[in-house]
Amino acid sequence: AERQETGWKVPEAIEIKDGIVEDRIEKFTAPIVVTAGFLDGLNPCAIASLVFFMSLLAVAKVKGRGLMLMGVSFCLASFVTYTALGFGLLRALHLFSGFPMMRRIVDIGMIAVLGVFALMSFRDAYRYRMTGNPDEVTLQLPRGIKTKIHAIMKEGISAKSLLLGGIIIGTLVTALESVCTGQMYVPTLVVMAKSGMSKAWGYLLLYNLMFI
Repeated sequence: AERQETGWKVPEAIEIKDGIVEDRIEKFTAPIVVTAGFLDGLNPCAIASLVFFMSLLAVAKVKGRGLMLMGVSFCLASFVTYTALGFGLLRALHLFSGFPMMRRIVDIGMIAVLGVFALMSFRDAYRYRMTGNPDEVTLQLPRGIKTKIHAIMKEGISAKSLLLGGIIIGTLVTALESVCTGQMYVPTLVVMAKSGMSKAWGYLLLYNLMFI
């Protein structure tokens, strides 16, 4: 109807600013990183290991200053180890970003893997609700790795230096648990990689701070 009016003019085209899509994606990245890091810290694999670790400390009667020393050294070693693992994966993803085909393959592959994990998670929840048996859960650390983690904790607590013991436990246990916690970590690293290495490094530190 407006076109039929006298003096009607074609409206000016909307100007699309360069980088507007990237800017909008960037606004979502920080909340995603913070939320994912926090949820990763609540991962059942990590919580189960912490509960076992605390029970060993209680049995060994590690208290006061010694308990604080081992706890801080454990958290610090865990932070450094998890950050180092993430940085290595982030570098690999950054190299892929220079190849559009590889970047596309990574994105599609991640969607497929996360879809499978989602279905397995719902199935595990249903099985556990029906049976109450934790052995029915598929997405958990293999028994061999659990045994290895328990052995490392026992040896670390018996070390002469609580500081050194905490560092050893934090480093090795975090590396072993990454088999399980990586289900949250790797997809978030893919999101970080889209921001470029300079910003991704800051996001990586933020993620691991929330994880700890």
